Amino acid sequence: MAHLSKAQRKNRIAIKTKFKKELENLAAHFREVVQRYAAEKGVSTLGVFHELDEDGDGNNELDRNEFMDGCSKLKLDLDAAGMKVMWPLLTGGTNAPLTDTKWESFLSNPKSIDYKHLADEFSSRFSSDQISLPQFTLSPQKRSTMK
Repeated sequence: MAHLSKAQRKNRIAIKTKFKKELENLAAHFREVVQRYAAEKGVSTLGVFHELDEDGDGNNELDRNEFMDGCSKLKLDLDAAGMKVMWPLLTGGTNAPLTDTKWESFLSNPKSIDYKHLADEFSSRFSSDQISLPQFTLSPQKRSTMK
């Protein structure tokens, strides 16, 4: 990385800090939606995972398509931009399928996510004048929307 001035370093830290906070808030809201859905259906959060696993192949994994399709069951309208944010949160920054183990870890242990690392990854994808992640709301009552 090229040498940054003090002002550039300060700006970079501000961007990463903002991304980290946005990721934490998004993850907390997603957890709330899944937990509320599970309570309404009378199933565990793992039961929600299995409900989203439409192919029922028994591999205990969701691929991106299954997850996006499953989001409509949760009443989440997640488009490609939203998926670019949610998938790394759920899978720990990988492109691998989402396992039931990672799903449960994400939902039950917020501290299991390395928000700092993910914020670093996201902040490197955007210019300094584009500080925010794509904004969208996750609501079990209404369809979510991307802005």
